[in-house]
Amino acid sequence: CSDPAECPVPDLPGAPSVACADISGRGVNECVLECSSWADCPETMLCISFGTGTKICMWPTFPPGGGQCPDVDLDAVVPQTYMGNSIGLGDDYVPPCSFGGGEDATLRWTAAVEGDYVFDTIGSGFDTTLALLTDCPGAGELIACNDDGPGLNFDSQITQHVLAGQTVIIVVDGYDQDVGPFTLNIAAL
Repeated sequence: CSDPAECPVPDLPGAPSVACADISGRGVNECVLECSSWADCPETMLCISFGTGTKICMWPTFPPGGGQCPDVDLDAVVPQTYMGNSIGLGDDYVPPCSFGGGEDATLRWTAAVEGDYVFDTIGSGFDTTLALLTDCPGAGELIACNDDGPGLNFDSQITQHVLAGQTVIIVVDGYDQDVGPFTLNIAAL
């Protein structure tokens, strides 16, 4: 859409406003319902932040097995390398910085000390997307998102300042629904 007037307006009392937004990162605006809290969305929908200040109503997606998050709880050890596989984990999150939407892995990590940390997927078996959230998808806010890190081809990289005791959810997703074995590296700068 190029104008919200092109979008269908839901026939619901107190429905959120309709807007045009590029939520897929493909450079194409789509009709969306804007919200400021979960209470603004129609029943069964969640208000999800896309990190650009845009919050939209979306239906939750649950992987097989009930939508467990995190899939893995990592130790606060740094540096560390975790090797996993996103096949069969379900689609918990759609990263706003790529054509995500495939099955993804959610990993919880807590910083032992305050500092700048590098999270990357160097060594993964597919074109990855990496996102950091404050909590599990649906409850957490986006902190950072990266599709292809600078000079990394199809691997992803995020450098983020994290406070001592701060927990982040790391989402390893795939570009254009890619899935498979992945490597997650965490290092302090």
